[in-house]
Amino acid sequence: MIKRLSIFIFFVFNCLCTANAQMQTWCVHLNGNEYYPINAPEKGYYPILWYSSTKGRGVLLGGFGGGVSWSNRLKGKWGLKTQVNVFRSRYYDEPVIVLDENGFAYGAVIGIATNLNLSALGIPRYSVADWLDVGAGLGLQSVILAKSDYGKAEIFGEEKELNFTNKSLQPVVLVLPVETTVYFWKRFSFSTRLEFALTKASRLPYASNERSMLLVLEAGYRLNRANKPMPVTDNQQPTSAF
Repeated sequence: MIKRLSIFIFFVFNCLCTANAQMQTWCVHLNGNEYYPINAPEKGYYPILWYSSTKGRGVLLGGFGGGVSWSNRLKGKWGLKTQVNVFRSRYYDEPVIVLDENGFAYGAVIGIATNLNLSALGIPRYSVADWLDVGAGLGLQSVILAKSDYGKAEIFGEEKELNFTNKSLQPVVLVLPVETTVYFWKRFSFSTRLEFALTKASRLPYASNERSMLLVLEAGYRLNRANKPMPVTDNQQPTSAF
């Protein structure tokens, strides 16, 4: 199903790129994000930016990334945005039990999971006002590399890093993005987007119900010339677009 959906999204994107260039908009984006595991009570979210007074922690930097989008005004107040992002997501991983040299458990360690991701989104949008768009669509999110870090441990008298590649995640997940975008200063925008995972996030048999939600706070800059849009109605074609 995911393979067929990928082909369909590529086909739609290719067809829409032939639309009137005057109605197309290209933007670059920078974002911060928070990853929320769902149906995974032993995992937890990691803040975008925070400060911890705990010794050895200090400033906590969570998820961040960037991307590029192409959007086109369609009929009336409706439009379509397609976007590709590369980003880091971070969350607290499942705790592991630490054993001493005699095999006795003396505590649990919480890991920090850091993933490098690639996503492709297609979002139909409705223009509520010249400065405000809302929309929802479909997309694919792929994990390129996943690491889990459980700090350091002394093993046979030698200190070692407990950092390993996490292969328990699904390589591709189908997501539902819901987005609100505000435009200001002609070329700038700010979006708040929630990306809900519709397919399972984990390969592990006991975590078949695990899903995720990604909260994205995103700043955008319009690359092409920013003409002021003409007012439009549902029965009127716009003369220019965001």
